[in-house]
Amino acid sequence: MDGLDKNSEYDINKAKQLLTENGWTYRNNEWRKNGKKLEFNLVVNKDKEERIQCANKIKEQLNEIGIIINIVEVNNNRYNNYLKNKNYDMIMCGNIVSNSPNLETYFGEGNLSNYYNQEVENILNELKNISDEQTLIDRYSELANIYNNEMPFISLYFNNIFILSNKELKGDLSHNWYNLFYNIDNWYKVGEN
Repeated sequence: MDGLDKNSEYDINKAKQLLTENGWTYRNNEWRKNGKKLEFNLVVNKDKEERIQCANKIKEQLNEIGIIINIVEVNNNRYNNYLKNKNYDMIMCGNIVSNSPNLETYFGEGNLSNYYNQEVENILNELKNISDEQTLIDRYSELANIYNNEMPFISLYFNNIFILSNKELKGDLSHNWYNLFYNIDNWYKVGEN
């Protein structure tokens, strides 16, 4: 996926507009509809400090527009039970993205967000039998459009890894998108053979 389109950026006014258009009423710093508050529990593994910080930032930002977030910090065992049983409103997860990610992880049966869309399922099944490059591009673009419209999960950030070197390091130092150490066997230090 090429990422989120510009319309997905953080916009308090647009969020309030969307809530109002969908029948929510804002009073006393909270949103209500049919007698219910707009309130969610966000489960976070208490051993993951970076995720707790991120959850608190999410809580702060959503609180600005009147959405109540309760952070539920749990130990690793309880966290895994929440995840396994899919017993959460929202859950802060980490995921290692492989060199060739399988979209079924995010959109297929048993995905973490309990997301189901018949059109997405049809596209995923079709992709298994498509060999024409342009058809593949078109079908993946359709998936990206569906994701951007429905947003079943949100990827918040990626950890960045980088290499620092001094100017004596020579050779083909280019890397590819999945391996910073690509072609390392051809790197050398000036003055060495």
